[in-house]
Amino acid sequence: MTRLKNPVLAARRVLDVSEHVMFTADGAEAFAHAQGLGFVDPSYFHTEARYEQWQKARGTSSTMLDHDAMTKFAFDNDPIDQDKKFATVGAVGAVALDVRGYLAAATSTGGITNKQPGRGGDAPLIGAGCYANAATCAVSTTGTGEMFMRVLAAYHVSAQMEYRGVSLEEAAWDVVMNKLPRIQERGDLIAVDARGNVVLPFNMEDMYRGHARVGEAPVTAIYR
Repeated sequence: MTRLKNPVLAARRVLDVSEHVMFTADGAEAFAHAQGLGFVDPSYFHTEARYEQWQKARGTSSTMLDHDAMTKFAFDNDPIDQDKKFATVGAVGAVALDVRGYLAAATSTGGITNKQPGRGGDAPLIGAGCYANAATCAVSTTGTGEMFMRVLAAYHVSAQMEYRGVSLEEAAWDVVMNKLPRIQERGDLIAVDARGNVVLPFNMEDMYRGHARVGEAPVTAIYR
């Protein structure tokens, strides 16, 4: 999609009013337009930092996650301005448990710099980068999408809870610290279960993360 201002609002409308689960490309924009959602010119989504990343990567066969590209280009020769190296972020994920006991997850991908046109990632694929099951947990992930698709990472957390009877913490730890490293993948996830337990495991150096509960001060962190 190239013109929808807030895709997550369209995702909510799919949940609420459509008999379908997924829309893509022109059909997705047509659905969003019919729902009265806001549209913008594609230039609205342009950021200079991401454009600079692509300019430096184009012409090569390499692809990089957004945050990896930012790190690489910030410290290589001809660096991006050090004062702006955190101006862009990777995926933004959210999971929630409401007062009625409903679980939900949403994931906005940071993408891959220099990817081949037509490549699809894990974020929109239910069970790969994003998943919620009222009986178990809600999960949002970030990392190299191909690897998360191969192991159905988000669903795998829920499946272990449902079929093995393990806790959210144990299931999430197994996916991030065991399943992903076996295929040489770095990544992380955030999750909340039906009882309100929260986990935020990661196998990289850091992860921008936070959680909040009604009546308590929000908690934020970057490093371990």
